[in-house]
Amino acid sequence: MAILLVCLAGVASACPDHASVPRSLGYLSPYQAGDPTKSRIDPVAQAEMQVALKPVDDSLRALARLADHLSDPAAQACLIRHLRHWADADGLRDLTSQQARLTIGARLAALAILVRRLRISGISKSEMPEVLIWLKTLAKAQIEFWEHDAPARAKQGNLAAWAALAIWVIGEEIGNLPLKRKAVQMHASVLCSANPDGSLPIEMARGRFALHYQLHALAPLVTLQAYLNEVEAPRPCAETLKRVVDFALSDIKSGTHTRALTGYEQSYFTGVEVLQPHELAWLEAYLTLENAPDARSVAESLRPLYNSKLGGNQTKLWNH
Repeated sequence: MAILLVCLAGVASACPDHASVPRSLGYLSPYQAGDPTKSRIDPVAQAEMQVALKPVDDSLRALARLADHLSDPAAQACLIRHLRHWADADGLRDLTSQQARLTIGARLAALAILVRRLRISGISKSEMPEVLIWLKTLAKAQIEFWEHDAPARAKQGNLAAWAALAIWVIGEEIGNLPLKRKAVQMHASVLCSANPDGSLPIEMARGRFALHYQLHALAPLVTLQAYLNEVEAPRPCAETLKRVVDFALSDIKSGTHTRALTGYEQSYFTGVEVLQPHELAWLEAYLTLENAPDARSVAESLRPLYNSKLGGNQTKLWNH
């Protein structure tokens, strides 16, 4: 795959080379078969999934960094060319496994938010019609999957929340109200399922990764809530979001509450993984919704906060 290079001190002197775009993706769950918590890693399956997604994720990271320079017309033109390249290749159209269809939502959200960023920078829809048609096709395929083929429990989990974010942004960019309504419904299915203490029941069933996946769910849940707030759209269970955030933030130093609920020491505190700033990048969007001193303190200690699947530099995007 050609490597995308973007100079962060300014826009690269030439538009980066196009990366190869997979039209087809198919990989298995990275967790051991038969594990109800989906917390025991199958190293072979995990490696295969990472290899399959690496070209996509590497490209999205590079394009998100390019999008942080859209005040420069050269960066705008470059990003449009890359997105047209993806659309012309019909990228991500053929998802041949359930796991691919479950996990593509976050990547689709990243692409949709890149288009949103272009539009906000002044680019007209008429400059990328093939991109919008391609994204609409992918969004409809996701709706079909989540309505008919997705596992029932997954419909209240973090992957459904990512799909909802992607579908809503695409619906907003192409002016498609049915897509937006479906996305809000999917978003509500996840957020409204929260327990009174703010824990998300589907994520709390994930054993040692429960807190990890609560945080993973918050990225799309918070971001879509903030987008809905901007356009003064209905926000089902809006009051619930604060509880979900408070639960997560209260546990990022020790995992005590999640351990008490799940019976498992959480992955961040056993050496399995280290909490990364990008996992908290949604805080910038959250601070547009709530005057939350604790959340603000965490965000300020980590800025600038960045997540390529949310479109890049969140501190910049949400004007903090």
